[in-house]
Amino acid sequence: MFKRVALTVLAAGALGVAVGGLTAPRSTVQASMAQVIAPQTQAIWDITNRATNDAGDALDPSKISAADWAKLGTAGRQLREEALLLAKDGDVTVAESGAKIEGASAKQIEAYINANRAAFAEHARTLADAGDAIVKASETKDVAPLFKAASNLDQLCESCHVQFWYPPQ
Repeated sequence: MFKRVALTVLAAGALGVAVGGLTAPRSTVQASMAQVIAPQTQAIWDITNRATNDAGDALDPSKISAADWAKLGTAGRQLREEALLLAKDGDVTVAESGAKIEGASAKQIEAYINANRAAFAEHARTLADAGDAIVKASETKDVAPLFKAASNLDQLCESCHVQFWYPPQ
């Protein structure tokens, strides 16, 4: 019995290390974007767009429910973690072979990224910082930093895409 419990604890611990820590991004940048970054960013925008005041210059805290704050925290954490994984050193794979993508070809995009890995990593860290700001805002229920971070997401995404996904335009 002790052996079975010990093996279960050992296996659970190993699984926790594998999935609980920052290990590796999805198999491709496209997968990271499609499976984590885009859906979490959309979740943030859905909530903040619904909570935007009539003037469009701030969020109305009465329009953000407890469930929304929890979703914002989860989305911000997932955004931060995935962005930090993309910021790690090493060459990237943009897309699986034969995948359809907009912009340049996957090989061209990989070449752009790998030729300027530091800039790509900096874009990813900036995105991670935005995710962190959203997490902190969700914990304190502070709409001002939430509005700022959510409002800046589009520009953060676009600046990286212009440099790496759609060059030269």
